[in-house]
This record gives sequence, structure tokens and C-alpha cells, in this order.
Amino acid sequence: GWDMFSSLILSNNLINLKDETGMQLFQDLLTINKTSFVLPEFINPMTKTGCWGNGDSKIVSSMVFITIRNLLFIDNEERLDIFPMPQENWFTPGNEIIVENAPSRFGLISFRVVSTTNEIQIHFEQLPKYVPPDIMITLPFKTKIHQDDDFIVKKVIGNSHIINGWPSILKLRRKG
Repeated sequence: GWDMFSSLILSNNLINLKDETGMQLFQDLLTINKTSFVLPEFINPMTKTGCWGNGDSKIVSSMVFITIRNLLFIDNEERLDIFPMPQENWFTPGNEIIVENAPSRFGLISFRVVSTTNEIQIHFEQLPKYVPPDIMITLPFKTKIHQDDDFIVKKVIGNSHIINGWPSILKLRRKG
């Protein structure tokens, strides 16, 4: 299982660096054997068939979930980074993303993202134990933030918004 584990670590590190190769590697690992619904312990590099044994399947499975978590949010000391590498298909109108009680350095994180035709709504479900100093939300397209009085917009960089506070709801209007 070390080949899968090492590949997932590489994928995670690339995602943390916001390198699109990390997302592609992760997708390739999950779809390497199109007839399988489980993650094998190791993959034969020639035949692309997976095998199971008495190896490290729990460790590999844990790395898969860590990678999925890092695609949804990364908790650095200085900020909570929501959607560090967002994919456009995640925000198709009608889609919903729910994160419930995910452990982080700030305590349990819960938020729900609702995509409509005109906007993306991020509902911050419950206050974590510690409010992050900053929250950076990155979307795959340009948006305009609807300013409310329970947070402060600190900076907008490209498709990313950095806010301070823990709003109950954050509305981002799609541009164009």
C-alpha cells in the first residue's frame, strides 16, 4: 500500500501548494480501475489492476479522507482556507456541499454551501471553539460579496475573498 499512500501524500502536498496536478493525481488514483468501488492496497503498474492483502488499507483510506478534507478546507494557524482548489462543477446551480463537525485546529467546523443561478451562499452552521483570525474563500469564478454587518471584508484577490469574523451566512453573487 505504500505506493498508494505515497501518491496520496504527494497529491495532498500539491493541493496545499494549490497546484492543479494534485487534484488531477487524486482523481486519477480514484478512477484507475473503473470497475472497482474500493480503493485497493496497491496497483499493478502494468495491468492497472488492484490487489488486496494484509497491508496498509486503513492508512490509505485515511489519506483519501484527509485529501477530501483538504479539498474542502485547510486550517492554517493564520486562517481557515475554504475551497483552496475549487472545481467549477461543485458550484453548479442546485448543488449543495455540507461539512458537519469536521475537526480542525479551531474546533469543530460546520458549514453548508448552496449554489443557485445567481449566487453562492455559505451558511456557517455553528461557531467553532476558536474563531479563525481570517477566513479565505476561493471560488473557481469571480464573485462579488454581499456585505453584511457580522463580518469584515479584509481583501479580495482574484477569485478569493478574505474575511474576518464568523458570519451566519455569506452571500457571493456570481459576476458575468
